[in-house]
Amino acid sequence: MPKLTLLPGNKIIEVENDTLILEAALEENVSHAHAYGGEGKCTSSIK
Repeated sequence: MPKLTLLPGNKIIEVENDTLILEAALEENVSHAHAYGGEGKCTSSIK
């Protein structure tokens, strides 16, 4: 299983191959600015 290192804090988690990075971070209660559900379909930027 792949491992993902979340910064800051160097928290290492194991994720399934088809797991989105945003999804994995949120499941581990690591806040991350995002919009539109993390689907990569946004044409605007977060400011």
